[in-house]
Formats: sequence, C-alpha cells, structure tokens
Amino acid sequence: MADRRTSVQTIHAAGTMSGSSNSSGILVGAFQELSLYFDTTALSAGATLDVVIQDSPDNSEYYAVASVTQITATGNTAHRLSTSIGEYIRLNYTVSGTWTGAIKMVLKT
Repeated sequence: MADRRTSVQTIHAAGTMSGSSNSSGILVGAFQELSLYFDTTALSAGATLDVVIQDSPDNSEYYAVASVTQITATGNTAHRLSTSIGEYIRLNYTVSGTWTGAIKMVLKT
C-alpha cells in the first residue's frame, strides 16, 4: 500500500472571533479527505459558531459544499467532509456573540 500524504493546516490560531468572515483559500489539489477540528475554549452567553465549508476551482469564486453542526458549547468537535472537494477550500464563519478557540484542518490523499 502506498504511503498517504497528510497536511495539517491551522485555519484559525487560538484566539477570539465575532461577526462573520472567511478564512483564506487553501490549495487542496490532490487531497481527497478533509477533517476539521474545533477546539472551543470559551463562548459568551448564548453564543454560537456556524461554519460553512466552501470550495472553488480557481480561488476566486467559492461555493458552499457542506456545513458544520452549530457549535454552542466549549470542548472539542470534529467534522469530516464526506463529499469531494474542489481545488481550493475555505471556511465561512458566522459567530453570534464571541467564540474563543482554534481550528485546524487535516488533509489526506
């Protein structure tokens, strides 16, 4: 069996987020599997984090391909993308209140 290539990317370094924004586009090329890891360390009262996974053929126009179950509590959450992914990928975040934590992505061929 051939060795599988793995790439670990930090999408959001440990810190606080509020409002809506997009991560930078990340070239995923030949990678076929994607896992996201959310390490939520704090939420303001009633806060939520909604994340939409978007892909793109050209790092210009992005299209929604999946969404992550809304995060409403501290702790660790994993999400695995079960659909094929485009050449580039990014995350679209919407935070009601304030979310504190880190997000990492693992890609595998």
